[in-house]
Amino acid sequence: MQSRVYAEFLAGINDKYAVRAGFLRQAEGLGIDVEATVKEVVDLVLLKYSPLDTSHLTAPSDADGTRFNVTVPEITLASVPVSVQEEEQIRSIEWLMYSQDFYGYALEKVTDLARRFLLKGRLNAATKLFNSLPPDFVQPTWLPSQDHDSGQPPSTRTSKVFEEYIKM
Repeated sequence: MQSRVYAEFLAGINDKYAVRAGFLRQAEGLGIDVEATVKEVVDLVLLKYSPLDTSHLTAPSDADGTRFNVTVPEITLASVPVSVQEEEQIRSIEWLMYSQDFYGYALEKVTDLARRFLLKGRLNAATKLFNSLPPDFVQPTWLPSQDHDSGQPPSTRTSKVFEEYIKM
């Protein structure tokens, strides 16, 4: 319950990362589960914008309803500024950069958000999202090798998500 209430408070804060990280340090000092809190913050912000715009889809073109006519959205150049709503979604991912322990969850959210932007033709937003990630974001344990410390292959879920991220 504490995490949910604190997450609702944090979801409305759009200050610079250093200020937001200070709120997370305060939460740690108060014994609030920071991992649960930041995941909740990201989920709250992304849920706010989650209804996927399906205006580019039309009624089925076949009598059996198996194929759809798809209108490809206009691609926005990377040089065009992102909208306020897109910026808020991108900045929500920053909450997960507080600790590398949250990077696996961040990878899932980044992949989902990038897909959402690209389906809307928002190349500029997807580019800004990827450029917002820290240089150490890709973890050695996500790579398909057994050369890292544990000697074990990466988890199946993280590996699949990472493979999708690399393909984008």
